[in-house]
Amino acid sequence: MNRANAALLYVIGLAMAIFHLYAGYFGQPEAQVFRTTHVAFALALTFLMFPASGRLRARHPNASGALDFAMLVLVALLHSYILYDPQGLMLRTGDLSPMDLVVATAYLFVLLEATRRAVGMAMLLVALFFMLNAVVGDWFPGIFYGPPHAWRVLADVLYLGDAGIFGIPVAACASYITLFIIFGQLLQKSRALDFFMDLALVLTGRQIGGPAKAAVVASAFEGTYSGSAVANVVGSGSFTIPLMKRLGYPAHFAAGVEAVASSGGQIMPPVMGVTAFVMAEIIGVPYWQVAMAALIPAILYFVSVYFMVHFEACKLGLKPIPKEERPRIGKVMRQGGHLLLPIVFVFYLLSQGYSVSFAASYGIIAIFGMSFLSHRTRMAPRDLVDALEESARAVTPIAIACAAAGVIIGAIMLSDVGNRFSELVLSAAHGQLWLALFLTMVASFILGMGLTTTADYIVLATFVLPALVKMGADTLGAHMFAFYFSSISGITPPVALASFAAAAIARAGIWETSFIAIRIGIAGFIIPYLFIYNPELLLNGTPWSIALATGRALAAVVCLAAALEGWLLVRATLPERLVLFGASVLFVWPEPLANTVALLTLAAVTVLQMRRGDSVEQTAKTKVGGRLAALAEKWALSRRLARLAEAEVAQEAASHARRVEHPGERAWGWPLLAAVAAAFVWASLKHIHILNFNVFLGVTLVLSCVTVLCFTRRAPARHS
Repeated sequence: MNRANAALLYVIGLAMAIFHLYAGYFGQPEAQVFRTTHVAFALALTFLMFPASGRLRARHPNASGALDFAMLVLVALLHSYILYDPQGLMLRTGDLSPMDLVVATAYLFVLLEATRRAVGMAMLLVALFFMLNAVVGDWFPGIFYGPPHAWRVLADVLYLGDAGIFGIPVAACASYITLFIIFGQLLQKSRALDFFMDLALVLTGRQIGGPAKAAVVASAFEGTYSGSAVANVVGSGSFTIPLMKRLGYPAHFAAGVEAVASSGGQIMPPVMGVTAFVMAEIIGVPYWQVAMAALIPAILYFVSVYFMVHFEACKLGLKPIPKEERPRIGKVMRQGGHLLLPIVFVFYLLSQGYSVSFAASYGIIAIFGMSFLSHRTRMAPRDLVDALEESARAVTPIAIACAAAGVIIGAIMLSDVGNRFSELVLSAAHGQLWLALFLTMVASFILGMGLTTTADYIVLATFVLPALVKMGADTLGAHMFAFYFSSISGITPPVALASFAAAAIARAGIWETSFIAIRIGIAGFIIPYLFIYNPELLLNGTPWSIALATGRALAAVVCLAAALEGWLLVRATLPERLVLFGASVLFVWPEPLANTVALLTLAAVTVLQMRRGDSVEQTAKTKVGGRLAALAEKWALSRRLARLAEAEVAQEAASHARRVEHPGERAWGWPLLAAVAAAFVWASLKHIHILNFNVFLGVTLVLSCVTVLCFTRRAPARHS
């Protein structure tokens, strides 16, 4: 990327973040203008960040740059057409003029190309399939057969309709998701991840398999403010994976643990994955209700991973983290304990009924203020600017995916194939809820091979979830079921992005990592079935019933983990594993007799293992210890070389990450940023964003240019 493209990316990214911050604090413009501007920013950043083709860029860089610039100009022209007369354009909904039709067609072309670049070919093909099905439905067989629609009708629905490009997914992304991504980026700049990593080591370092358990706990902490599985892997995995490898874990197992633990970040409140915000909009409930309903299932997920890791560590005979490598709780809390307060503050605001955008906006202020309480977490002016620009780049693929999901929703609603598919699920399941749930899980994994979590969930919500509700499932529970499995599809091969990212860090095979991740995370697959048959796990019931259901769920998760790993107190025999598996299934059903049988079964296995524990445990430790000693002796030199290589890579990364601050930057940086903030406060007092939005957008771009000129930096790498 040349300097001009890098500067343009910096300006547009910063302008996008400032635009959303302004909307969060001073109010949004008219809905259609706000959403279209959000998508326009994302489209522009897509063509700057993602080249049309890696091969084209390598062979003909000038042609590739010219193509990207042409797409950028086309985005600007298309958005200018919308902003020229937005009210008149909306009034022509259902009766597009010839020019409107041309613009709508061009906009769809640009969006689909951006989808190919930023999200992937799979989502592009899905969108094209449903668009084609809406236009020529009479050419399709089976449930996809339907009446054809003119292109003008489809373009009108997708371009201007409430269920089109600028529908519910884009509304959620523009209003809430972008602000929470800024929230997470500012936490990263204030070194929150270091604090959470140290805190996890304090909590788990003394236990068997401490590094792996630290990965689970750290990912749970990180999930409270980051809703991306891959981002969680890169964040906490850069530390936990080398630590696990150093203390004896195989590379693919260390990567698998991190991938599974990080995937839970999307279901961990208060800042859940993008899909949770979309789900709240689709169901029509406050986001806080979704976050609270997800709390117990999220805890159960991490408990299942924790016990899988614990039982594996017991089998391998791994030791705790050495005392000299464990941080001290007092020092950890003094250096970063105040970073917990912004997260608690967001929890409080949501619980008091404040809007999601309000909670995110004032959570950002809380992070900024709290970072100055310690020199270790204090941000420089450039940190703030970089965090805003990096937030825009992070939200770009999400915004494009949401817009493409709007295309899928609009086309499905026009062709009515969703209702026909729902009826097919009802007949295929023969009215059996458990079978319909199983089919939904399988469909989620299949869709997750090529679609993002949000698109995966939206397709299920459109096609399958109405059938689950008709069979008696609670509406929120059914949507949580689809959301849960869509979120953990990142560890299911053949397309398992979280596992691939962890494998890259661990230098392990991607397939070994993926299958280990499935093995570790499979105990968590029972959790959605638990909250479907026990709605109390979604906090729907009395305190006593919720506590009882949670106890049953914990027992089910532990039994399943023990059955799969072959270890409870000591190594389990095959009959014991089968019995434990049966107990986990019985704990799912909220029937007193089934729960009693399961509890007695678990107690019997526990007593049997306690009686033979000493001899078996000693034998197992001797065998495992001998194997580990032999391996250590055989590979001592290679492991030392690997550690040296890891240390060199870490040192090189740290040197690149170290920011060179201009002398006196703090002295003039904060006054400059204060002046920019004052300009936007003045604009809010004059209501420029409502009275003359085009002027406001121009002012935003100009102020972003000024800021970028003052905080120059080297060009970031483009994505292939």
